[in-house]
Amino acid sequence: WDSDTMGQVPSDSAIAANEAFSSILSAADKGVSVFFIDLLLPSYDVTQGSNLYDEVLAVEYCIALADCLKDKSTILVRDDKTVQTVQRILDRREADRLASQPPISISDDNGDAEFKEDGQNDLAEVFDDNETSGRETESLDPESDMDFFRQQLMSSWENDGGEPSKPNPKPDTQIPAPTDIPRNKSVGSTSKPSSPNKTLPEKRYRLASLFGNAKISEGPDMIDNVVEALRKNALPNDDEENLIVLSAITLEEMVAVRSLVAKYESQKNIILVNCKLNPIPKELYGAETVYSILPLIARPVDADSQAVPKDGRSQPKVVVLRRYPGEWEVFVDVGKGFKLAKSAPSDMSNRRGP
Repeated sequence: WDSDTMGQVPSDSAIAANEAFSSILSAADKGVSVFFIDLLLPSYDVTQGSNLYDEVLAVEYCIALADCLKDKSTILVRDDKTVQTVQRILDRREADRLASQPPISISDDNGDAEFKEDGQNDLAEVFDDNETSGRETESLDPESDMDFFRQQLMSSWENDGGEPSKPNPKPDTQIPAPTDIPRNKSVGSTSKPSSPNKTLPEKRYRLASLFGNAKISEGPDMIDNVVEALRKNALPNDDEENLIVLSAITLEEMVAVRSLVAKYESQKNIILVNCKLNPIPKELYGAETVYSILPLIARPVDADSQAVPKDGRSQPKVVVLRRYPGEWEVFVDVGKGFKLAKSAPSDMSNRRGP
């Protein structure tokens, strides 16, 4: 991996978020307010299927991205079931992390508690919960993180997985924007009462859902169902300047994204993480793919050819990469490190990839 030409290896959520954030800043300076981010490694890509996709890891990436942004963010997953599952696991990890910290020492002249940091990176913690298919062994070693990324690269071309999404409505279909209604606290919020001796750091994000527990019709009432669900669950608070939508790929999720963009494009920053919306609807004509990484493998064109070279050499590895404002770039590794093989302009014809 050539960090000079390809950026940092996205070996954990924080590094991957920082890489995307730099591209978001560059695009925002050009007036872009809707951003696509495609981190197409198996654990982040919902189309890879439940055996590979890790919804907790994907949400952690969005949290890391929210921590990079200046203002508060709303992170939107599909439904409240996902919110509750993810939040329960995150809460347990946070409790375990706090329990492993040294005792609190009271040394402030004003009687305020000073908390000793354990120096560990939360984003490097392992996924030891049975409900998620994340990493199974804990390691804070950078080399292990690199190994994890390499495993992600390898598994990305060994599995085609995932179920095909339903056809999207025509791009020019009018989708109504949800109207504002009074909002209650989102399901899964874990705000805790403050203690007189300590103040927990304020979260820069709120985890919410597009649809809550609503049933979305597959018939002619779909749009009305989606808009009503958005009004009750997905609208950001006044102080939340960023909307981060995760893994929207289905027909009803596409309708939800179109509705939110129609309402908030001129008011909020809208970041679509691993959202595969095809064809691109008219509401997203101004969106920009600011960061995209897709690992591939070069295979023989002839089906009779050997899948693995006889001399033991590994097959060429390929990474398709875009970092705004750069072009789409194809890097190939034939055993001597990744080298730029080809580039393609990022124009209207290939805004989502060459």
